[in-house]
Amino acid sequence: MSARLGCFFVKNSLFFTAIIYLAFLFAFVPLYAMPLLEYVEKANNRNVSVQGDEAVFHGVTITLGKVNPENALFCKKLIEAHYKGAQLIPVWNCGSPSFENWEIEDDFPLPGMTTLVGQIPDMRMCRCSSYCIFVFTGKEVRCDILDVMYGTEAPLLIKGGVIRARDHRLSRGLDFCEGLHPKPVVYYLFSKDGWRKCKTGELSAEYRELYNDLMQKKFDDCDKVCAASYELGYYAFMLGMSGKETFQLLCEFLEQNGVFHNKNGLDTEEIARNAISRLSDELLNGAHEEMPHVKGGPWQAN
Repeated sequence: MSARLGCFFVKNSLFFTAIIYLAFLFAFVPLYAMPLLEYVEKANNRNVSVQGDEAVFHGVTITLGKVNPENALFCKKLIEAHYKGAQLIPVWNCGSPSFENWEIEDDFPLPGMTTLVGQIPDMRMCRCSSYCIFVFTGKEVRCDILDVMYGTEAPLLIKGGVIRARDHRLSRGLDFCEGLHPKPVVYYLFSKDGWRKCKTGELSAEYRELYNDLMQKKFDDCDKVCAASYELGYYAFMLGMSGKETFQLLCEFLEQNGVFHNKNGLDTEEIARNAISRLSDELLNGAHEEMPHVKGGPWQAN
């Protein structure tokens, strides 16, 4: 009897452990939003349509592929969005724009809302991209621009109404090899005022996972370790660590990964101090900022 009872408890404890693990696993996963062209075919939503180079999203008309007469050699195309005669986002495009890489998701970021995300390559550099994010809230359409600068990693729609992206602002002014600059993961949450960056202490489980991943990662290059120290510092701050705690953490992280001086001769304390200074100036001071919002919005939908 006791053996059967023990077996019962073991099996059930394993079962409940599996359930808890799966619940955690699927609570914060990508939604894999539907491609816009597929959505138009299947969703039967009369407020969303695509005809050639023109799409309509709850009253907003988005036009791709229009030739720019002022700069036909470098930036041959335009992406434009209009609502009730007002021009929302005139964006120069240095490639061939297409709705094929636009995505849409119903009931995001909240039930009853619909979100449309489209890539808009920047005119300044072909490697740069921004993403235009339209949200139909049920009463109005919001239009926001997320600039990911040097990255081509698309913003990721996450269950729970969260956008996951990379912040590339630290690419400026740091002496890293191209592509190795720090680019910490940032999360945006949707509120009544639109998208805003996650605040310190919010989504702590997600930042803890990013923190742990870096702490366990193996590196084969000094630049990669130094860049990772900036990202680790950001995650530490977002988890609520003090400046003193973060400084000590970064010094230990650098030394544990074999970095006692960088290629410019700075020692671990100087590297850690510079990281904290840049994070404070460029990322943390704006940690509560809203996503860059298109001038004049939001626009009231029909």
